[in-house]
Formats: sequence, structure tokens, C-alpha cells
Amino acid sequence: MCQFVSWVERRGKVYFLTSEQLESERGQKWVKEEKVSPDDLCGHGTIRLWYRIDAGDGVDKEQTDFTRPSDFPPEIAEAVKAGKFNSFPLPKGLLRMALDDDYWDKCMALNADYWAKRNALDNDYWTKHNALDDDYWDKRNALGDDYRAKYNALDDDYRDKCMALNADYWALFTSPENRAIKWR
Repeated sequence: MCQFVSWVERRGKVYFLTSEQLESERGQKWVKEEKVSPDDLCGHGTIRLWYRIDAGDGVDKEQTDFTRPSDFPPEIAEAVKAGKFNSFPLPKGLLRMALDDDYWDKCMALNADYWAKRNALDNDYWTKHNALDDDYWDKRNALGDDYRAKYNALDDDYRDKCMALNADYWALFTSPENRAIKWR
């Protein structure tokens, strides 16, 4: 999977996607039509698909270290400064260290709160689900046992009657006058 930020360099031009492009009406429609995975929105394949650049034409590049804008093509550094990637993963190194640390501390607290609530919700769901499942299987097994008992009784009765009918048939056959002419 490609990392943020990814781009394709082709014939002296830098191709990349911004949040604005992908969140536009055209972009949202295109993402659905092309069935682009949310994990691949910033990837080389998506960039090539958007700009219709064939595989092998140009060079795929990416940079995940945001400590120096000079590590990026100028177009991308300017897009970063303009906030044009605001729906992509948040990179470390864009804010001053104190602000960055504060932000990530808040993210971690938010994530911890979310997962604590999510785990409680999941546990409640599975507790109720399992109780329903147990009740379902108890009822289904009882229904199945009743069905099999009735089925077996019906089957046994049918088999007994068939055997008696077959015995009558063969009893009739033992008398030559009851046989078909060829069997007399």
C-alpha cells in the first residue's frame, strides 16, 4: 500500500491528488465508479487512474517524512502549506513540536475513549447475541428432534405397510392362476 504523500513524476510534471479533487462531486462519483478503496486514495494506482497514466510510464514516488518541505516537489510542498490534503492521514512534523505533541496526546485520548466505549458496546452486543443464539439453537434443536421423531415414526409405518403389501403381492404370485400368462 502506498503511503501519504505519493505522486507520479512523468515528463517533468508531478501528478498527485488532493482532498479537494477527491471530495468534489466528480471525485466522489469517480471513486464509486472505479471502486477505489479508501486505503488507496493517496496511492500511485489511484493517481495513475485519475490522470490516465499507464503503468510503467513515469516514476512512482512517495515521502512520509514531513520534517523538511524541500524533500517534496515544490507543487506538493505548496499544496501541503495550503491545506489541500486535509482528508488524508495526518503526518507528524508539520506543527511545532509542542503543538504536534499536544495534538497527538489528544488523538490518543480520543482513541482510548472511543475504544473503551466501542469495546463495551461490542461486549454488550455479543452477550445479547450469544444469548439469542443459544435460545435459537435450543428451539431449533427441539424442533429438529420433534421432526425427526415424527419422520422416523411415519417412515417406519410406511415401510411396514409397504412390506405387508409386497408380501400380499408375492402371496398372490405363488398361485399360478394369479400370474401373468408368461409366468404360469
